[in-house]
Amino acid sequence: MAALPSPRPSAPLPGHDADGLQPDQRPRPEARPSLRVLERRRARGRGLTALAALALFGVFAIVGLHAMAAQASFEAQALEQEVAALSDEVDERSARVAALESPERLRTIAEEELGLVPAADQRYVELDPRLDSLPERGVVDTSDPDPQDG
Repeated sequence: MAALPSPRPSAPLPGHDADGLQPDQRPRPEARPSLRVLERRRARGRGLTALAALALFGVFAIVGLHAMAAQASFEAQALEQEVAALSDEVDERSARVAALESPERLRTIAEEELGLVPAADQRYVELDPRLDSLPERGVVDTSDPDPQDG
């Protein structure tokens, strides 16, 4: 295999400069493009980074809100089940109270367990009308039918 020639000779050729170019091959200063510093790319990159971070934060916030809503939904469902169970219990107890308060049951207990009998005839007690004007804790002497007569 043959050795490749080096692209640049070790010493400049006569009529060439240190870069190996002839004077008419060198680029002219006016032919060079003007160079400038582009700083907007960095600012744009920061803006895109901030926008991406904001979007990511928004996604996490939405996911968090959905998780909280799901949890609240489960809690509400559990509370509704508890309310339904307690409502059934109230209905059962109300039915039991109604059964215990029935007049037939009370009559049976009065006659069989307490030995009470129904009254044969009804009697009414009439109170003295003068008792309405007396104080609640007052004592009334009923031995004299008309205390003002003397």
